Amino acid sequence: MQAALITGAAGGIGTALCRAFRNARYRTVGVDIEHAGGDCDAFIQMDLERLCVDEPYRHEAKSQLVTEIGSSELRVLVNNAAVQILGGSAELTLAT
Repeated sequence: MQAALITGAAGGIGTALCRAFRNARYRTVGVDIEHAGGDCDAFIQMDLERLCVDEPYRHEAKSQLVTEIGSSELRVLVNNAAVQILGGSAELTLAT
């Protein structure tokens, strides 16, 4: 079986992506900073920003992913995770 890893799986688009890939017979593994079950075969609560800066956290996350993917072949990564900041362009700062 092929697997799909979908970030931002707790939101509406992420849930729809999980459902679409499951319907296409993929094992779906969803990750998000917020807990959700959605339509994924497996869900891992994960902070992607922390993943980039914290090596022990990264190793634990990788271990969880390997466990959840199991014997499936990871063929798809959907980077759907995002932070939405609403406002006009005049209000945006470099830090934002």
